[in-house]
Amino acid sequence: MLRLQDPTPQTPSPSTSPPSTTTEVAKRPELQSGETLLVEAYVAIWAITFLFIFIAWRRTRSLEDKLVMIEAGLKKARAAHEKRVADETSARPAVTAKDD
Repeated sequence: MLRLQDPTPQTPSPSTSPPSTTTEVAKRPELQSGETLLVEAYVAIWAITFLFIFIAWRRTRSLEDKLVMIEAGLKKARAAHEKRVADETSARPAVTAKDD
């Protein structure tokens, strides 16, 4: 009896099988280089840092402006209070002690 053999071997194709040696891994093209990823990570970190600093600066500036307005209001209120106290003391009749 004759056996018929399949002319194509049943080995998996190199594109779908996992690499068996380091040379096969080295031959595969990289999706993205490590240096590129490192630079992108640094850029992202610096961008986030500068954004955080900018937002903090703007909020601080806004708070400083509000503080100046509050200080001006307090100064005005203090002046009005001192004027009212001065008017009240000048409008009162002078109290003198009587000699008995």
